[in-house]
Order: sequence, then C-alpha cells, then structure tokens
Amino acid sequence: MNGKILTVDNQFSTREAIAIRDAKIISVGSTVEVRKLAAPQTRVIDLQGRTVIPGLIDSHMHAIRAGQAFGSEVNWVGAATLAEALGRIHEASLKKKPGAWLIVAGGWNVAQFKEKRRPTQADLVAAAPNNPVYIQLGYDWIVMSPAGFKALNINTDADLPRPGKLERDANGAPTGAIDGGGSNDVAVALFDRLPHPAFDEQVAGTKSFFRELNRLGLTAVGDPGGIMSIPRIISPSSRSGGKAS
Repeated sequence: MNGKILTVDNQFSTREAIAIRDAKIISVGSTVEVRKLAAPQTRVIDLQGRTVIPGLIDSHMHAIRAGQAFGSEVNWVGAATLAEALGRIHEASLKKKPGAWLIVAGGWNVAQFKEKRRPTQADLVAAAPNNPVYIQLGYDWIVMSPAGFKALNINTDADLPRPGKLERDANGAPTGAIDGGGSNDVAVALFDRLPHPAFDEQVAGTKSFFRELNRLGLTAVGDPGGIMSIPRIISPSSRSGGKAS
C-alpha cells in the first residue's frame, strides 16, 4: 500500500495499493480500498511512495545455457574493472582443487572494465597459478593459461579447429590467446573440449540462475537456443544406458 502500482492497462495508469493471495493478484485500488482486505495475519508492506511494476520479460536470453553452467563457471557480469574480474578468478581457484578448470564463457566485454583491455595470459597465471583457465570474449577470441593449453594438448595452429590461429606478438611469440578468424566454430569446438558440469550441478545452477533473474525483476524469458549449449543433460534415471533427456 501507499505506493504507485503500475497496471499497464490501456491507460497505463497507476493505483495506490495491491492485494495478493496465494501468489495471485486479487485486487488493485486505493490504499483505503485494499487495506480492507487485510486479515490479522496479512503481511502489510508500506511502499512509502515507491513504484511496483509487472515482472519484466527478456525476449532474447540464453537462459537454458546460462543456467546449466551458472554454478560451475566464473561470472564476470557487473565487474567494473579487470582487476575485480581477475579477483573472481582467484577466489574461485581457492574453492576448487588444483587442476580444476576455471571457465568464463562470455558474458563480458572490454568496455565494462576501467582498464579498457582484455586479460593477458600472465594475468590468468597470477590469478590462478594452479588451475587451467579459459576466458572467452564473444565467439571469436579466447585466452587460456599455459595449463589450459597443456590440458587441451594445443601446441600449434594445427591443434586448433579451423580457421583458428594462435595469436602472436610483434616478435612472433604466442601471446596465450586464440584468434577465431571470424568464425564462431572455433570457440564452439574448444568449449566442447572443456569439462561440463554434472547433472546435479546443472540442476542447482539453473535454480540459482532463475532466482537471480527473479531478484532483478525478471519473471519470463524468451530463449532463442543457440550455440555452445551443453550438448545434453543426462537425468539420474538414464545414466545406466538410458536415453538422454
């Protein structure tokens, strides 16, 4: 009560209060009108002039893909500096065993960082010296720690999916990055070589991801599908030779 309830009706009008029972809206109106519906056990929220809007709908989000790996990958969303992003890599390395992969499969861009640059291989080694690290920018650029190249057995351009090439500095030395050559295929093929979360991790990650969307006011998404989704989810009941679901 005591707020602005945006109804998004034909007039795009507002009301003062809203009543909800069993997760369903039963009434909108003035504070006086809606207050009459309250029982002794009703939870009453004084909005103090704040606005309530309907749940937001994101019409293009790779929610299924993001959810599957939300609990197992490192998230750079919202990192204002590269230092902060690398700090997340370091924190993740402290929680995982030596040799476990640390993966950032997109969801960031250079413009969000104060430093306005991409991470280097040296940055990754400093942040997580005991783990293979894989960082992907869009679908056309990847940087990995030396442990990552070793784990994927990549030594020359011939070990990469075409048309991928090892990025080299002015002296011809590899920088630790991979140029996708303008093709999505390189990143997709390399991502498929990485370990994928187990079924239980996918379920937990999906729940956490959608709770995070709800926290931000999103109540529905349109998922266009797309590349780099985890190939399949194996349900517990189908692990012994049954079909993938």
